[in-house]
Amino acid sequence: MNYETYFDKLLKIKTCGRDDTDSDLVNFPYEPTPYVVLDRLASSGYFSKKNLVIDYGCGKGRVGLFLTYQCGCRSIGIELNERIINYAYNNLDNFKAKNKVNFILSDASIYDID
Repeated sequence: MNYETYFDKLLKIKTCGRDDTDSDLVNFPYEPTPYVVLDRLASSGYFSKKNLVIDYGCGKGRVGLFLTYQCGCRSIGIELNERIINYAYNNLDNFKAKNKVNFILSDASIYDID
């Protein structure tokens, strides 16, 4: 089992694979951040239970879910594509710490941070 499928199975989520179905000159395809990068970020010491991570263009929610799992931080994922964010909502249903993660269907350029 490779690193990508290992963490998806561990977290009980489905985030693997590129999806360029709705991509064009303005909207980029869904391409998940590799877990090896997220693992390095989580072990950097920059994130703890006191932090809030905001992921613009969260896709299927991998970044927020992983950092919440590894660091205990809260996370908000913002995604413009309704079809893609439905995967994030489904992933959240299976996630243990779902009270620390929120996904919002919105244009990130108009999203106001509290």
